[in-house]
Formats: sequence, C-alpha cells, structure tokens
Amino acid sequence: MKTTLLTALGAVTLCGAAFAQGSDACGAAQAINGAGTFNYDNSAASTDGAPNPLCYKFGTSQIDNDVWFVWTAATTGTATVSMCGGAGNDTKIAIYSGPGCASAMVDCNDDTCGLQSEVTNGSVVAGNSYLIRIGSFPGGTTGSGTFDITNSGGGCVGGGNDCCSNAQVIAGCGSFPFDNTAAGQDGLGDPMCYKFGTDQIDADVWFSWVAPNTGAFTATMCGGAGNDTKMAVYADTGICPPSPALDCNDDTCGFQSEITWDGTAGASYLIRIGSFPGGSTGAGTFDITGCSA
Repeated sequence: MKTTLLTALGAVTLCGAAFAQGSDACGAAQAINGAGTFNYDNSAASTDGAPNPLCYKFGTSQIDNDVWFVWTAATTGTATVSMCGGAGNDTKIAIYSGPGCASAMVDCNDDTCGLQSEVTNGSVVAGNSYLIRIGSFPGGTTGSGTFDITNSGGGCVGGGNDCCSNAQVIAGCGSFPFDNTAAGQDGLGDPMCYKFGTDQIDADVWFSWVAPNTGAFTATMCGGAGNDTKMAVYADTGICPPSPALDCNDDTCGFQSEITWDGTAGASYLIRIGSFPGGSTGAGTFDITGCSA
C-alpha cells in the first residue's frame, strides 16, 4: 500500500511543470498551464512541424528537432515564452493561435538573447489553449533546459486606440498625435519587423487611414517623437491583429521610425505605432505624406 501510494504521488509530481519535457509529436502535445518555468528536452526529437515565413532567418523558415506543448492561459492579455537564461543550445521557437496542429503561427524567433529565443502572443484569452513549439535552428545544437512563460493582463490595457479593433480613424496627410505611454501590445510579430533579435513591436497603438489617391505614401516619426519607436503598416482586411506587414521599421533617424507603402485610392490601411521591445514609450506626432494636391 505504501509503495503504491508513493508511486502514485511520484506520477502526480512528474506531471507538474518542473518535469515537463515536451512531446515529439504535435498531435500529442504535452499539456502545461499558467505562468512558470518548464523543462524541455529536444535531444532525441525529430521534426514534424511545417516551415513558416514568420520563422525565416539566416536562409531557413524551419525549426528542427521540435517538441510540442499545449499551454492554457490563466490570464487574458499577453503571453511571452522565453528561453533566455534557461537554454544552452541553439534554440528556435514558435507560438500559435490555438491548440490544434493546423493553428496559425503567431510569432517565431531564433536569436533574442545570444542563440536563445523568445516569442510573444499579445492576445491570449484566459482558459484558451495555445501550441508552443520548441526546437533548434536547422543544423544547430539540441539539448535540454528550461523555458519561462509569463502571462500578464497585457493586450489592450490602455483604452482608446490601444486595441487594433478600436483603431483611431485619421484622414489625409499631415501631422497626427500619438501616445503609447500606457499601451499594451496586441499586434503580431512579423519577419519584416525583425531587427536586433526581435520581430515584435511593443506598446502598440493603432490608426485607421484610407488612401485619398493611388500612389506612394510615407509615415514618419522623424522629428515628432523622442522615444524609441517602431512602426508598421498593414492592409486593413477587417481582421485584428493584421498580418503580414506591408512595411515595418525600427530606426530610420536615430531611434525613430519611418515606413513607406504603395496605396490604392479608397483602400483602408492600419498604421501601428509602438516601441522597440524594452525601449521607451512616450507621446509625440507622426507625419503622413504622399497625398495628391
């Protein structure tokens, strides 16, 4: 009886976060939940995930030797999965929009901190589940270690146009004010946004703009912002958050950003203004040019 009880207790313990290792098959992804530190081991893993443009880096869109977790959010907002400080091998990871193997990829990252990776989903919902794929850069080392998941009430926390779905309507060309001081982050990472180890824009606010004519347009923070900006523009398809970006930029003039895109008269575009991850937020103005006289 004592032996049976100890065995049962051991089995329960092994199901906890500290003993999570990941499944080699997406269809049998290991269940984990909430914030915390979780173990992984892809030393003997095969590759069953598909390549994805969001993962493109150094000539490849694939993640090799992948192991899978299906993670359930405890809080509505933002989830970040980080290998920084917990992994010694050459990692590459991704997070998806849902629990199924056909779910859309939301973010993918190779190197955020040395050879280790970090991804974010800015629109998780408490009680919903999301696939996490942990592997290695193709041809890189495999291994075992830990990853951290943080789950905060981020997303749309600042009110107003902090939410993509509540983008502020602006019109024409000229100078427009922005303020991302209290903003959360609900936009997706994008390969076009990749700079200094991250494809994400933090503390984002949104603007909806209709092209008054067909032509090339520019939105610039140069001369109007003092914080460390990062910005992108998307075709407005009615889906939030949008993807892919038409253009994305981090530093054009110092720490300020500038984007350009070809617009079609009457077409709607979403302009996303935020900060480089970990950089400063603030208030200022941005200018749009390209309107016909």
